Amino acid sequence: MSSQIFPSPNSSEFVMFSKLSTLFAGFYRLSAAGVVLKNKDSEQTLNMREINSVVEPQSVILITGGAGFLGQHIVKLIQERRPDVKEIRVFDIKPYLNQLDHPESKPIKSFVGDVRSLHDLLKAFDGVDTVIHTAGLISYGTFPDLEGMQQINVKGTKNVIEACLKQNVPRLVYTSTVDVVIGFEEIINGDEDKTTKPRKFLFPGYPQTKSEAEKCVLQANATPLSKGDGSVLQTVALRPNVMYGERDPHYVTNALANAKARGGVLTRVGRGDALFQQAYVGNVAWAHLKAEEAMRRQDSWVVYEGTVCDLTL
Repeated sequence: MSSQIFPSPNSSEFVMFSKLSTLFAGFYRLSAAGVVLKNKDSEQTLNMREINSVVEPQSVILITGGAGFLGQHIVKLIQERRPDVKEIRVFDIKPYLNQLDHPESKPIKSFVGDVRSLHDLLKAFDGVDTVIHTAGLISYGTFPDLEGMQQINVKGTKNVIEACLKQNVPRLVYTSTVDVVIGFEEIINGDEDKTTKPRKFLFPGYPQTKSEAEKCVLQANATPLSKGDGSVLQTVALRPNVMYGERDPHYVTNALANAKARGGVLTRVGRGDALFQQAYVGNVAWAHLKAEEAMRRQDSWVVYEGTVCDLTL
């Protein structure tokens, strides 16, 4: 299986992510030429070179769950494409190991801890400029770990927010899931503005806890940081679909195993005419960095809003 991050490293284009190609409540619009920054009456387009010239240098980015599937790809892309980053921190329940065999030009600090422990987070967040919060528990099946998901996905996210505020971390990018808007009703031509929390989630447990956590993240937007100089926390939530790619621990391998067990036939649920779009993990990782990069710019044209963005890449 060969997958490629779009665009290529030599391109000045941005990956187009979001069904509406919309980020930050309509103030950012991704296009093949760059990012269009909008205010009430005007537009201004910045290409990749211009954006790289305005981001602050020598930054520190921390990824919770950085030793996991998505986190590994985020670390890889920071190493390859973020010359402004001087240090990468990984916060996970297990030590970080480079499983993608990419070159490492930037130092990586691995913090072994639990998002349920505010003490662990405060230690790791000291001196951090941006937190990308991917850590979470996914539990399905006949007896899902409901309490574990509540503690890790909801309480853990609240702890991440509190640690950001106490340690004066100005940016938080949260990995949500498209499951937070999937219920038993059909979604036709849905987008971030049209889809809302369903009356009943399609799957119990996981979507509910991710929905609660996402709400906490968005409500925390514009909360003053503890240093009291007027600085605030800026937040955004991204909703990726099911991901595939290098080091995929579940999706493709389970699908192939199920097909093999059924004589080479892959079971399809429903009438057979529904469309389902998976997302390449490298593109999802790239979207996280583009969101972080957009939040980082100090530009009078930009209006930051705590909002969500659906990812189908």
